[in-house]
Amino acid sequence: MAMGDGVSRWGGWCGVGASLLLLVSLPVLVLLRPEGLPPIYTPLPEVVEGLHPRHLPFWIGEHLALGAVFLLLTVTLWGATSPLVEWNRPLGWIALLTGSLALMGASLALLWHVVVDPLFVLLAGGQGGASPHPLLGVGALVERGHTFLRLLGSLSLVWAFLFTVGHLALRRGPAWWGWLGWALAAAVTVFPPAALVWSLPTGPILLGKNPSPSTPTTPRRPARSRARP
Repeated sequence: MAMGDGVSRWGGWCGVGASLLLLVSLPVLVLLRPEGLPPIYTPLPEVVEGLHPRHLPFWIGEHLALGAVFLLLTVTLWGATSPLVEWNRPLGWIALLTGSLALMGASLALLWHVVVDPLFVLLAGGQGGASPHPLLGVGALVERGHTFLRLLGSLSLVWAFLFTVGHLALRRGPAWWGWLGWALAAAVTVFPPAALVWSLPTGPILLGKNPSPSTPTTPRRPARSRARP
């Protein structure tokens, strides 16, 4: 299955968009982040204890931005990984599946903080001296959903290995591009801004050319001249 120009260009533009979104949002997240705000990917019980209701807008905004980055990079990953199917069909499809699931899981895990965390923080902050809201008692159970989404992100390690090996085997484009897949795996599992290391060059690479291996064409044989009688 050769990757079409449309898939490559869509992946390239999404990579450029993800890079721009990260470049714009990172200074805001670093310079304007309130002191004492819990780190990204903090479990729900710790968020309820450490996040003040007045910081909810910032908390929601940073997770929305990073979740959108991973959604865009899902399309970019598809465009960059599709050529591996021509290198090895089973391994190529495994790379596409694991990479897509990892990025979708990471995106949904970030968007989880946008929906679930504010509800529990508001419930906990509005109790005063009253008895705790019954919903707060199921926080640990609800957190299991977030843990599952985070576990999906660990599939990025499988994708990074296959992307590196497959890209080096294809010998298409710069060799360092294959190794940069590990930066995306680090972004999904540990530090989301590390996605910039992979997305920044990948967008222009996909827009500049179609990195799928070209199908070799059989040279046309010259027509035989008819023997004259």
